[in-house]
Amino acid sequence: MVVQCDDIQETRLRELFEYWNAKRGERRMPLRSEIDPAEIPALLPHMMLVDTAETLEDFRYRLFGTSVCHGFGHDRTGVRFGDLPKIDSRPLRSRSER
Repeated sequence: MVVQCDDIQETRLRELFEYWNAKRGERRMPLRSEIDPAEIPALLPHMMLVDTAETLEDFRYRLFGTSVCHGFGHDRTGVRFGDLPKIDSRPLRSRSER
């Protein structure tokens, strides 16, 4: 399924989609060096940017927007994935059968 900009009803998401499409051109995605957060300041409060690394544990939140912080109840900017609290990812049913 190919998403068209007209299919996106939420204004901020549509703005991000337009920005992404303009940067990527005919490619699947833009290069990281082509994404400049300063070009989309109105969207930053609603975004998370993550720096990748060799291992998932070393991924790090570069930006945890203020709106995202409110939703999560705290700021994770600068936090490594490996430093996040561990969660029990088993389905709820299997946890209740213990």
